[in-house]
Amino acid sequence: MIQDYTYSDFNGITYVFMGENATTGTPNRLTHRMSYYGQFYQTKDKKLAKKFIEDYGHKHRLVDIGDSRRMRRYNLGASLMDFFRNIECCTQIEDVYYFEGGV
Repeated sequence: MIQDYTYSDFNGITYVFMGENATTGTPNRLTHRMSYYGQFYQTKDKKLAKKFIEDYGHKHRLVDIGDSRRMRRYNLGASLMDFFRNIECCTQIEDVYYFEGGV
């Protein structure tokens, strides 16, 4: 299921989350919430993000596209500082296509 809402973050990066409808890791110490099992990707090109979902989204049960605020819902088991580290270091969509010989 693809949910298509807000695209732009304050820094112009579009994030994609692909994962499963299952939780992983330990609960957050304060809220006791957990994170979804999956991976974040990022790009500055919104069209490339949509193409990436078309090419790889069918392999996952949970697919979403949006800004960092929207992506937070999938990583509630982490503190806010850890969440921003996670999305700051996530895989670039351009790198996925580069290593597979696409785009």
